[in-house]
This record gives sequence, C-alpha cells and structure tokens, in this order.
Amino acid sequence: MIKQPCDILKEQDKKGCNLKNFKNELERLFSQNANKDNLKKAKEIFEQYKQLCNDEDTYLKEYYNCLEIEIKLIAYELSTKNKLEEKICTRAIASYNRYFNSLDKDLSKNEDLDEEEKTSWYLECTTRIQEDIIKICKYYCKILFKKIKDEKNLESRNNLFCKIHDVISIIQKYEEYLNNTDKQKLHLYLAEENVLQGKTEKAIIEYDNAIKFNPNDFCTSNQKAIYLYKLGKYTETENIYNSFLRSKELEKESKFILYCNLSKTFITLNNLKKAKYYIDKAKKIINNNTSKKTLSENQIDKCEALYYFKKGKYRKASECYEKLQNEPYYKRKYGVSLIRENIDSNKGNDLIRESIERELNNNIIKNFPKSLYIYRKLDKNTIFTILNGYLAFSNPKNFNDPLDTKFIIDNTKDTEIKEILKKFKIRCFSGGEATDDKSNEPLNTLMWSHYAEEHKGIAIEYDFTDFKQQEKGFYFTKVDYSNALVPNMEIIEQTDYIKSFFTKDELWKYENEYRLITFEDNLDFDENLENKFKCNLDKIGIKIKSITFGFRTEDKDAFQELIRSKIPNCEFYKIEIMDKKIHPFKLVRSRYETK
Repeated sequence: MIKQPCDILKEQDKKGCNLKNFKNELERLFSQNANKDNLKKAKEIFEQYKQLCNDEDTYLKEYYNCLEIEIKLIAYELSTKNKLEEKICTRAIASYNRYFNSLDKDLSKNEDLDEEEKTSWYLECTTRIQEDIIKICKYYCKILFKKIKDEKNLESRNNLFCKIHDVISIIQKYEEYLNNTDKQKLHLYLAEENVLQGKTEKAIIEYDNAIKFNPNDFCTSNQKAIYLYKLGKYTETENIYNSFLRSKELEKESKFILYCNLSKTFITLNNLKKAKYYIDKAKKIINNNTSKKTLSENQIDKCEALYYFKKGKYRKASECYEKLQNEPYYKRKYGVSLIRENIDSNKGNDLIRESIERELNNNIIKNFPKSLYIYRKLDKNTIFTILNGYLAFSNPKNFNDPLDTKFIIDNTKDTEIKEILKKFKIRCFSGGEATDDKSNEPLNTLMWSHYAEEHKGIAIEYDFTDFKQQEKGFYFTKVDYSNALVPNMEIIEQTDYIKSFFTKDELWKYENEYRLITFEDNLDFDENLENKFKCNLDKIGIKIKSITFGFRTEDKDAFQELIRSKIPNCEFYKIEIMDKKIHPFKLVRSRYETK
C-alpha cells in the first residue's frame, strides 16, 4: 500500500518528537550527578536515539546532535570514575573528527549562509563539546603515554606517537578556552611527547611554557632540571634548584628530591663539600619521613655511591651500589651510570666491569635446555675445535647482524665503558626443533642453509647437563626477539648495554638462539683461530654429545672415523628429506654408521 503524503508527514513529526524527547532526557541525565545507574539509562536511550538518526531521512542537524551526544556520553562515563578502555577513547576521537570534517564540508557547500553566519555556527558547534572532548583527550593522553613507555615494537610505537600527536592537536585547538591548569598540562603533554622522541631541547622549551602558568610548581621545574642535567647544563640545573631552596611552602617530599638532585649536580661539578652538605640534609628528612622510607634510602644510596666514587673511595661506593642492586627498581635503572664520571684508574674500571657482570647475572636463565646445537661448515677450523675439545668465542663486531650488540658498543660515547664492552666475547648456540617423539633435534632448514654451508656442513650437539653456570664468569642467556628501538645514546642506561648482548630483531627468531657470554680474560688467545678466543669444554662442564651430517655433506665416513678416535662416545646422525614428493620438504634425522 502506497503511503499518502499526510501519513509521511505524521511519521516525520512522530520521529522528530521522539528524537527531541530522547535528547531532552539525555541532557537531563547529563546534568545530574554522574553515577552507574544514570550512565546505564543514558546508554540505553542513546542506542535508541542513534537508531533513529541512522534512518535515511534523518535531518543533517540530528546527525550532528548524535555525534555530539556520543562525545558527551563518553565524557559522562569518565565522570562516573569508570576506567575507559582505549577503544572507547579512540571512538570518541573518531566521532569528533567525523563531526568537524562533516561540518567543514557542509558549511563550504551551503550557499544560503554568509561568512558571518557560517563562523557563528562553527563557533557554536565548537563550544558545545569543548569541555567534554578536552576531558576525554586528557584521559586518553595518560593511557597513551603509559602504553608507549612499555611498547618495544617499532611499528606499534610509531602508531602510538601518531595517536598522541592527534590527541594533543585537538587540545591545542581549544588552547584559548583552557584555564591555566589545563594550559600547563597541554605543554607538559608536548614536553613528554618530545622526551619520548629523544628531542630533549624541544622538551625543555615546552617545560618552560608549562612553568609560565605555574612558576611555583616544583614537579615541572624538577623535570626541566633533570633534562638540563642530562644535557650537561649543570649551572642552569643548579639555578633552578636554588630558586626553590628559599621556598617555605615546599613539602618535605619535594625538599628531599631537591636535596638529592642538588647533591648529584654538585658531585658532577666536583664541589664535593656542597654535595655532602645536601646529602646530610636529605638524610635528616628521612628520619621524619617513614611513609616512603625505602625509596628515600635508595635515593640516598645512589647519591652516596656517586659521592664516594668521586672521592676515590671505591669500596664504600661499591657497598652503596650493592644496596641499590637489591631493589628491583634501581637494579633495572642504575648501573654503569653510577660511575660514569672521571673514570681514571684501574679500580674505577674494575667497578664498571663488576657492575656490568652483576647485571648480566640478573639476566641469566637457570632452566636452560640440556642440549644445544652449533651449525658449522665442515672446514679445518671446525675439525680442529672438535678434536681439541674447546669452544670458539666471537667478537660481536664479526656478527652478521650490524645492529646486534656491535651498534651499542660503537655508539657508546663513554670511552672507558666502550673499551670494557669490547672485551666481551660471545658463543652462540641454537635450540633444537620439537618432533613427535623427540623434543630436541637439529631440523631447522634455515640454520642448515645459512650456517652449515647450505646443508654441506654439520650440526654439533653440546650436552649442558654439567654446565657450571656463572661459576667461572660465564653467563648463559636466551636471546629476546623484538622490534625494539635503538636507545637514545644521549641518556643510555646500563640495562641498554646489557640487553644489547641478547636482544635481536624478530626477523632472526628462527635461530632460537642462546648465548654464552664472558670476558676475554676468561678465555685462551689463539692467533691461528678465526675468532682468536677459545675455552676448553672441561673448564665449564660442557661436552660434545653428537654430530649430525647435512643431507649434502661429503666424506662422512672419514670424518666419523677421525672424530671417534678422540671422542669414542660421540653419536652420529644424518639429515634426510622425509618424502621428496611432498612440498614443502620436511627434514628428519636418523642414525649414521660407517658403510
């Protein structure tokens, strides 16, 4: 039945009435105290409102109202103290962008309005949602900044930077409407964004902009001072802290941070008398500040460690550092940075080495596989190492991945630390592949292709059952595969040095790599060897268990006879293709005996 014009008008009137009622009810709820019951009602009404707005004959004005209400609803949910998920914040930003993109498009097409009317309508639309969108953006910034600090994947990190930039850009649009507190927060967001991107100079400018809106804010000034310190601008750092020393309104906790940071600044400036003065003042506050005693003591330990090291009292410095190592936070954060300044003696270098080895010890794995493999081409070097019972250790500069360890060492600006890092040597192993009935076999096709001369070489199985973990200064680690960013070399911490020894890009994950790390003075030097450094297997409790031939290895019998003359219990296997008719081919391993 065809609808008559009068029926259509009645339906439109009814629909318009419903839309108006829904909108009025939502506005009434939004004006009340935010609670879960009101939020539930608002969400139900909005779903009905949105359904009506999705009809084809909805007026353009209602489309804008719908987007506005969605933003207000999300802001209202935030007012109920709910923790919003990231996707809800993303939806709010998307609605905001649709709102203004559509508004710009419609205003440019509308010829009935003059420029003054268009500007008036635009300002009206902007004003209606500014409070709500700013509230959402501030909350969303906190989520994104927290997330990006823990994100290692390069692509995900770049995506988060884009989101942060977009959200901050929205807040900047409303800067003229912000109160001083929100204007300060805007510049703090911009400062934090620059810090995360390694743009320290730009971050300091934004901290300056933030301080203009609250000159007495110690936290913001302290952040600026920290980055000035990292840039080596110690006098400017001192001036900031001195300006707060005269303040009578500073809380005890802030005063404590102030004294600790001043002591570190004077240590760097070689004014040890003043440094000790502020360490003692910080200690006095500890006695009356039991609420955060552990944190306070750790900060004092760090200041004293730096102080004693600068005075040449290495034993006392080491004792302070030992206390820091026992606390999870400082164990991660502080290490080599403790003793970066004025390293001009063997004792200083010994202390650096000790701190690096201590951090390596924190990263060893205890439950490692009992068998691991080295894939090798069958040449005189390989035969020599097997017959003489030792492992050859590599210099990271010879690794096939230029970003593996070598990059950090080459770009370390501290020459003393660089020289110590160069003395580390590494032996790489590969874990086996799981099979139906056996858990550890050398069946990795890529490893055979890349490291065993395209299946013409061998895979040596090493038995780690009696391995003496770290007893002789050897540290056993598992390689972590991630798209981690190369750290900012201006503010690199000890964990960056250490992680470089066992972190690789995800592209290398197929290697399933384990590493044995040690200093070169734990090894024997052999000029005839390709890698120059070696270690006797008996010294660290490792022995050769088996040797597996690739499916293209030649002279198997002669090699087997030679090896058994030295290692009678060595088992021999060969790699074969399970079924050459099926692709992709599958490798299998079987026993090999002399023909």
